[in-house]
Amino acid sequence: MAYSYRQGAVVTFTRDDGGPGPGSSVEYKSADGWKVEIQDQACVEISQYGVKNGAAPTIVPWHRIWQITTSN
Repeated sequence: MAYSYRQGAVVTFTRDDGGPGPGSSVEYKSADGWKVEIQDQACVEISQYGVKNGAAPTIVPWHRIWQITTSN
């Protein structure tokens, strides 16, 4: 069973250089058609729904995520 951020989410990734602490953050707004789901397979799926010819969902391994918070 997956957990979905229905109101949008701010995803903070780990640093690209592997150093300690958070890296860049990206806000995925549900009003813009984004869906962020924590999957049972230790990953996070980021997808855009309701868009014709949209990009394939992005699957991010859990170890690349620093934090996920609800978007305001």
